[in-house]
Amino acid sequence: MPAAKQFRRIQTTDQALNLIQDQLQDLFKQILANPWTYGRPLYQVKLVAGTNLVQHGLGRPFVDCYIAVPTAVYAGAFGSNSPFGAPTGVPFGLGGAPVDTPVTATVALSNVQPDRSNYVALVATGAVTAGLFIF
Repeated sequence: MPAAKQFRRIQTTDQALNLIQDQLQDLFKQILANPWTYGRPLYQVKLVAGTNLVQHGLGRPFVDCYIAVPTAVYAGAFGSNSPFGAPTGVPFGLGGAPVDTPVTATVALSNVQPDRSNYVALVATGAVTAGLFIF
């Protein structure tokens, strides 16, 4: 992921404009220092029971990971942009008849992270498709 550009301050004779630029520069520094700014979503990550290594592609060691696992899968419930369902063209959130049993697998970060620079290690209790946000 490309690095964000630094805020470029322009020196003027207008003192009020210089103060506004100073405040904006401080704000941008805080935003760019937050690891969330450089996070990456991963969609439809298929996990199996046990430890799974997922390549994150951040180009640096990851800080943390948020995991989204559905509690149940319904026919037509997830649209084409959903990390959980097959592309159906049905708008996200519209429900249908249940397909299978509810999803009972859980997913968590592994206590052992062998290569944080390239992978995130996740432990799943069963086969599941998850959405991840890694930062």
